[in-house]
Amino acid sequence: MKLLLAEDDRIVRITVRDALEEAGYKVVACSDGKSAMRAVESESFHIVLTDVRLPSHSGIEIFRHLRQHQPQAAVLLMTAYADSDDAVTVMREGARDYISKPFEMEELLLRLGRVRQEVE
Repeated sequence: MKLLLAEDDRIVRITVRDALEEAGYKVVACSDGKSAMRAVESESFHIVLTDVRLPSHSGIEIFRHLRQHQPQAAVLLMTAYADSDDAVTVMREGARDYISKPFEMEELLLRLGRVRQEVE
């Protein structure tokens, strides 16, 4: 299962990437929206896990770009702003789930597991 991870916080990105790889995901990790957009255009993903707020392009922009290039990919958003109107809007547009930061890795893996079952 190939997953795109877009997270600008280096420590979070590395921690999440390592946990996902240990859980069996093949992870492409990006530190900003621009590199995530390029990845969406050049590689195919089953799941995209993106922070809502990123440098250069937001997670919302990545989600909408993904809808055009890979509509079959499932999207899970991470946000430090649980009451974010952005997260609610994107959920209405078809994102599968969102998780509030900070989160427990077990919770993230559980949510991703549910999404994984839907896309397999």
